[in-house]
Amino acid sequence: MQKFDEIMPPVESHVIPIYFNTNRQKKVKIGEVLWNFKCFHRNGWLHATIQCNSTDRSPFWSISGTCRVSFGEYDSQNYSLHFTGGKSSLKLKNLKKSSIFEENYSDLIKFHVDVYKVVGIWDKSTKIDFTKPKSDIFDAFLLVLRMYSKFFDRIFHSSEHTQIVLEGGKYEEIIEFLHFLYPTDAEMTSSNVERLLNHSKRFDVEIVRNRCENWLISDHFGEKSIDFGLKLLLAERFELSRLLNEILNSLESLEDVRPLAVLSTFSSDDKATSMKEQVEYRWR
Repeated sequence: MQKFDEIMPPVESHVIPIYFNTNRQKKVKIGEVLWNFKCFHRNGWLHATIQCNSTDRSPFWSISGTCRVSFGEYDSQNYSLHFTGGKSSLKLKNLKKSSIFEENYSDLIKFHVDVYKVVGIWDKSTKIDFTKPKSDIFDAFLLVLRMYSKFFDRIFHSSEHTQIVLEGGKYEEIIEFLHFLYPTDAEMTSSNVERLLNHSKRFDVEIVRNRCENWLISDHFGEKSIDFGLKLLLAERFELSRLLNEILNSLESLEDVRPLAVLSTFSSDDKATSMKEQVEYRWR
């Protein structure tokens, strides 16, 4: 078994319980990748397999650690773990004789996993907790906020108060918006891009507005994409000139324009209606 420095704490520690009689397999996320633990009987013995990041065949990643398989309070076996592309599975053979396991133990098996080293896998857990004050980063936080937001720069420049109340907008949405203003792993999707555009306009944050526009341009009408009509509406409402140009250049026929006729949002938006007419005029 590979020896790790006793003074080096594990990067992550997890206990994975498997109830053999009800569910012999469990998938969990450890170290930002998917692990699969499976137990089974074969030829009178209890066996197990551990798979780690099995869909990634690249040789440039690796995960090392230890695993203790326990059957009871005092009965366990220790194993060394080292996974990489091409070697992402470990077979644990002959853990217990099936007859002994069934006679002396409950159906619970525990895998105690300690991860000590991760190479070549990006840690996606980069988060800033904006819900709690942190004195050590507060000045830097305000500096970035004032640098990118003209709205907050005006408030902090003119206000003598230590606490500022923002009227309107949901608390969760403001926290979400901050994750796109600061370097975190927040993901832009079709369900939040319009909301982020609204807040970037409200707080006068050009950098988030540009991120939203870039995402809309790169969104290629996939299963979860934003449809053509809504993109056109967002381009008009938030004055996204690059997006509008991409949309107009993508039109190839009158058939591409006709879906706008049934878009309900245009019927109640004068500016959008005007925009629709301009696009349709191009193909008359």
